[in-house]
Amino acid sequence: MSQSNTSFYRNLVDKSASDLNRIQRRDLLQVMAMGVLSSYVPVSAYANAMGKGLLHSVEPFALVDVQLLEGPFKTAQQLDEKYLLSLDADRLLHNFRVNAGLKPKAPVYGGWESQEPWVDIRCHGHTLGHYLSACAMMLASTGNEQLRRRVDYIVAELAACQRASGSGMVTAFPDGTTQLENSLTGKQIVGVPWYTTHKVLAGLRDAH
Repeated sequence: MSQSNTSFYRNLVDKSASDLNRIQRRDLLQVMAMGVLSSYVPVSAYANAMGKGLLHSVEPFALVDVQLLEGPFKTAQQLDEKYLLSLDADRLLHNFRVNAGLKPKAPVYGGWESQEPWVDIRCHGHTLGHYLSACAMMLASTGNEQLRRRVDYIVAELAACQRASGSGMVTAFPDGTTQLENSLTGKQIVGVPWYTTHKVLAGLRDAH
């Protein structure tokens, strides 16, 4: 923390609640932005500032409401978009189709999707969950129809796997739902099956 910031915070702490109303709005916003307002300002003073209109509540906004202008962030977004489209959805879906008794449409990716020492961790399929989330969020940001088709395709493929499995479950683990079932019955489990399952469900949520 710089000396100027330290002095600013110290002066703010030394002010009484009645004096807080006279602090300039930009000063209060500076403190809020650095996440220290709640640590240094009395609750009563904070509430008083809200009542005086010096502070405003924060509300979420949708990705579609943000448009990046030319610059490093726009460049990073474009590189991310290019990379997402370079990946093969069918390779990410390989293990899901195998577990559902369906013929895979492309070879499986390496790494923790198929190789030791990652096999015992039960991370198979979590990459697809992350990928689905990334494509959905990039779609919301850019409106790229290629990404929309990619998201729709993956969701449809997972639905086909769910129908074919007959159990309602969709997994890419080498032993199917065994580790999830072991967990529910109090048996010892291998790896992080619930973490992986969460990533797939989070991807479906983001796609929705």
